[in-house]
Amino acid sequence: MGEICHWAGEEARRADGGLGNVRTWSELAQMTEAERKADNSDWPDFTNNIVLINVAGPNQPNFDVEDLPGLNGHNIPLKLVSDCISQPQNLIVLCLSAGSKDASSADPEVQLARRYDPTGQRTIGVITRADLLVPSLDDGSTFVDYLLDEGDHLGGYRPAGGWWPLRLRTHQERTRKVSLLKVREVERELFAESDWIAIQGRVGRQFGIAELEMKLEELFGHKVRENIILIKRSLSESMQEHDQWLVANPTIDDPVGALHDEIIYRVSENLRNRIQLSNQSGNLVDLQSQLEKDIQKAVPEFMPFTADEEVQEGYNSFCKSQGFYVDSRDQVFADQLLEKIKQYTSRRNPDEIDSRAIMQSYQDNYVKRWNETATKHVDVLWVEVDKLLLEVTKEMCGGSPALLDVVIARLGKLKDHHKNDTLRFIEEARRLYSSPPEDLISASKSRLTQMKDESYQHFLRHLNQPLMLTPPSSLSSSATRISSPASSTPRVLHDTMSVEEREKCARYQAKIGIIMISWAIEFSSIVGKYAQSRVTGDYTKEVIPALRKGMGLDEVVESVRKRAGDVFESDRKKKREREMRANELRKLNEIQKHLEKISDY
Repeated sequence: MGEICHWAGEEARRADGGLGNVRTWSELAQMTEAERKADNSDWPDFTNNIVLINVAGPNQPNFDVEDLPGLNGHNIPLKLVSDCISQPQNLIVLCLSAGSKDASSADPEVQLARRYDPTGQRTIGVITRADLLVPSLDDGSTFVDYLLDEGDHLGGYRPAGGWWPLRLRTHQERTRKVSLLKVREVERELFAESDWIAIQGRVGRQFGIAELEMKLEELFGHKVRENIILIKRSLSESMQEHDQWLVANPTIDDPVGALHDEIIYRVSENLRNRIQLSNQSGNLVDLQSQLEKDIQKAVPEFMPFTADEEVQEGYNSFCKSQGFYVDSRDQVFADQLLEKIKQYTSRRNPDEIDSRAIMQSYQDNYVKRWNETATKHVDVLWVEVDKLLLEVTKEMCGGSPALLDVVIARLGKLKDHHKNDTLRFIEEARRLYSSPPEDLISASKSRLTQMKDESYQHFLRHLNQPLMLTPPSSLSSSATRISSPASSTPRVLHDTMSVEEREKCARYQAKIGIIMISWAIEFSSIVGKYAQSRVTGDYTKEVIPALRKGMGLDEVVESVRKRAGDVFESDRKKKREREMRANELRKLNEIQKHLEKISDY
């Protein structure tokens, strides 16, 4: 593989130098090195040609890796790297070598990553030559700081995918043609050393190329799901644009068709106006607001008391201070959370806690409830649309019960289409928010960090303080309230929970609580806006085409249609554009069906 990559790179530069087509592997294998490199003085130092190498196998991960050139000040490599990492659908692997100088925010690789992924959400950090590191928790090594997420050596830049140290094949091992299996074995032995085990315990995960492969495939899968949602959104916008043009520029039909068009147009306009009014100041906007409230109150409310302690009078929970009024059934007391922490703590290494499993336990419960709430919201939303439609059709078609029934039936199919599309979107959102916790990182990361710090201080303060007892107040003859000073009493919590356990409990209360609050806000906003847009945008725009098709107005005999079109529409350019847009719309529909199959898989 090393020879293949090397020779392929040379052939790419040779072809860019105008010296003919790329030679085959069999040709190169028969040549001496001098023959292969004949006229290499004419080869450019860098080329835009891309070398593609496909590696297939039953156990190979399913993603593409783009091996970019190093940055050395030359414009071509800089542009190649920029073109790749600037694309939001790509993940960025930021590689630093422990065998070179400490990285800084001035390094070109770091600057490019920060420029095109300032929040670090698409970036995962890799530290090569881990065998050259001193794996100590106390020596202050910059690279160890990266792994522990301590210090600020890159100007506040932190890859959301974390840092992963590797021990890859060295130059000497490549020369001796040491197998990858042997290299993997050496790497496993390195990370099995006690100092490395201590670091892995602190970080909460294992190191090595195998773990990095799984992490990359996990991040890639999340990115694919995210990209599918973005593609579908873009696809929907393109289809809407074509629909709008075709509705505004309909074909000319016969007089009977024109009569129906008058009815169709009036129904469409009146329904659109009713829906817009309801979305601004009526039931539709109230339903969206209620959805956000219902989801945002379905979050865990952590309490700095045990289940047996009475909540102190006047205590204001952190959830309420942030405007979240949670049901009492969602209160989680400190001893309950501590029990869960102990459940996921390693018996061999008490410092090793499966934080991901703790978070996932809350995540699974509440995301399921959000999904159920959103699904019920969609049912109620479209019931409201049905009411508005019935009002409009009675006004427009009241004199013809048969016509009223036809309009209701045809638009019922359109409603089912958009309702089912919304339910599929909600299911995609459920899958996304059921992903591993580290995959979901809010864009407002700095604000989340601040809220976590505030929440942590809140819980730690209340966990450590004694219970305050205020004696009953009495009234003087002048009706002035006289209160005795408050006194404190020891807490059972302090006897059952050590200082270290209280700190650990406060840390998890803050982390899980703030993350679940931020996800509830995001989920309710995304789902609510999408459900509303299907009604106010897509549905209202498709009323006319749906009724025309449902009433058979698109089934006029072609010869009659053409003659009528020639009489009433002499603009051939518009005719060609109509045909082009109709064909494009059919293609987009096919793409949409394909994406639905991918999503279902």
